[in-house]
Amino acid sequence: MERPPLSATKRCPHCGQWSAHQLQPDDRCEHCQELLDPFGPQRQAELARAWKWEMPPMLLLPIPPTDPAWLRALKYGVVQ
Repeated sequence: MERPPLSATKRCPHCGQWSAHQLQPDDRCEHCQELLDPFGPQRQAELARAWKWEMPPMLLLPIPPTDPAWLRALKYGVVQ
């Protein structure tokens, strides 16, 4: 027996009617054509900006020659 595909619905904050929802930030109401999630595009832009943040290529830890060998190895491992 084959199961029907799952569907999601969401109540429109503007007109109060239920509409099919594809879980996308730009989904629109089937009745009034307004956004089902008014903050969706803004949230998606913030998420994209957060993913573009890059970590510095190398963490600079001073490794003086007076450090013991185990500590130098630990610091070198953290940097790589």
